[in-house]
Amino acid sequence: MQEAAELHLAEGRVLEAVDIFLVSTYSYTDASKRAISCILSGLWNIFSLGAALTPIRIAEGKKYLQKASQLDDIAVNGNERAEVRHIVLPNSFHNKVFTNHLFFPLN
Repeated sequence: MQEAAELHLAEGRVLEAVDIFLVSTYSYTDASKRAISCILSGLWNIFSLGAALTPIRIAEGKKYLQKASQLDDIAVNGNERAEVRHIVLPNSFHNKVFTNHLFFPLN
């Protein structure tokens, strides 16, 4: 399974890789950490400074946040949760559509 996820990543299909990491039974801790890393990287890419928050980017951001909401609270540490807040919240204040679709528990 890990090989399939890595192949998806190498080919730019990050969300597909995250799906595999989320169901991986190989090593729960390693797979969860890899999923979190991919989600954070994807969010940074979507919401990088100066990037226009287009409807396509909003839709992609929602997908990443939906994946993040599937993660176990134990798997997500406080620093990672803070990083998601740091990435998402400044953008959400400028776009009410995105604010209404925050699936990741930010507290």
